[in-house]
Amino acid sequence: MVKFTVRWPCDKQSRSKLIKSADHCCRKGIARLYYSLCENEMVRFTCIIFTLGCCLCAFLLWLFIRDPCSKYSITKALCQEYKNGLAAGRMCYDLCYEDSVYLSCLAEDEETSTFSWKDTIVKASKQRKKLNDHTEPSSNEVWEGMTLEEFVKKLEDFFTVQLGPGDHSMLIDRVLNFADFNGDAEFLFGEINSMWKLLHKPEFLTILIFSKHPVFPYLNDTCSDMYAYENIRTQVLYDKSDTSWLSRMFSDSYRWNFPPWLRRVQISVGLLEFISVVLEEANTRFYMCNLSPTKFGFTNTFQMKVTSLHGITSEEKLKIALSQKKCLTDSDCTIGQICHSKCDIKRQVCSEDILSLDIVEVCRILVDYIFFDAPSKLKAMLKIFVTKCSSLHYSHNSYNNSQVDINHNLLIDDLIAILWDQIKDQSTKWFKNEPIKTL
Repeated sequence: MVKFTVRWPCDKQSRSKLIKSADHCCRKGIARLYYSLCENEMVRFTCIIFTLGCCLCAFLLWLFIRDPCSKYSITKALCQEYKNGLAAGRMCYDLCYEDSVYLSCLAEDEETSTFSWKDTIVKASKQRKKLNDHTEPSSNEVWEGMTLEEFVKKLEDFFTVQLGPGDHSMLIDRVLNFADFNGDAEFLFGEINSMWKLLHKPEFLTILIFSKHPVFPYLNDTCSDMYAYENIRTQVLYDKSDTSWLSRMFSDSYRWNFPPWLRRVQISVGLLEFISVVLEEANTRFYMCNLSPTKFGFTNTFQMKVTSLHGITSEEKLKIALSQKKCLTDSDCTIGQICHSKCDIKRQVCSEDILSLDIVEVCRILVDYIFFDAPSKLKAMLKIFVTKCSSLHYSHNSYNNSQVDINHNLLIDDLIAILWDQIKDQSTKWFKNEPIKTL
């Protein structure tokens, strides 16, 4: 009997080539077998169905195992923090133990995931920061064992940076009431840690500051740095930037879906009240640098609501942002569409003296929204106020600026009073069964 022996290549490179060659031949053989079977029409049909079935199964498997908006990884990390005593919030128990919070992915970016749940919008950070017991906490962090007095001092420093110097005691009390998630008047590390994370979310901080005012969405439950707020279903005031073919043919097509004039007056009062609110809240003046009609909407009961919180900033933060901008002309000293200052050409740095007023842009919105088809008597009166409004602006003279503030407040109050008179007048006619103009 003749014995055959196969010598296995000693070097690694030769063995690798041999394995790859065998693998290639195997794949090629399977492919030839598959194509030869598919030459028959009936078998070809079966092959197509089989291929489609495999693709469908793969797609369904992908749907099953994928993690939309990193929902599962976020909730897993949050619940781990909650169980370890590092997080707290009224939503945590339902999320981690009751499993009754059903999050539906809406959108995501590199840092934040946005979900919907019931009638709320839920937002959470995608990246979780792990606490290390072996490192000293930085000045921007809270630590385990922190006393209430230390936390209050940290809040005072935080609000001084965010809102400027002043008395922030009422806002601090609001934060402490919100942070006491279990209502026992004692603050655990999880509650302090969660509240501190939430305060560093600009959107959450804005909603918290203006939480007393109905034109802003109300805050719902939280868990660690995950927070939920009211999902406002509104119709936008109007959008003149629409580039559809209809808008190109008819320049006033944005007005076709306007509600009746009296309803628009009601919505306009809400818009003026918004300006009055941001003028000074928490002993701080606020600005909305991207103020436009697309940032506001109205509900089915014609209540005005702020639909975009992006761009609302305190005077202190705006001054810092402007002073850090390099410039050659005044046009370089602009933030958003409205907020601007002068350019110091010698230093090529923008001045921190803010020259813009939100009421000027609001008056432009009112002209488009209620002025064009207002009753003739009211139109003449509104024209006077619009002229006054457009002339309001700050200068470098502090005395003149204080006078501008007085005129600014008076103008808002007068406009609200005039528009409210229109609403009350129509309401009186309704009670007397007199015909009401819908205009």
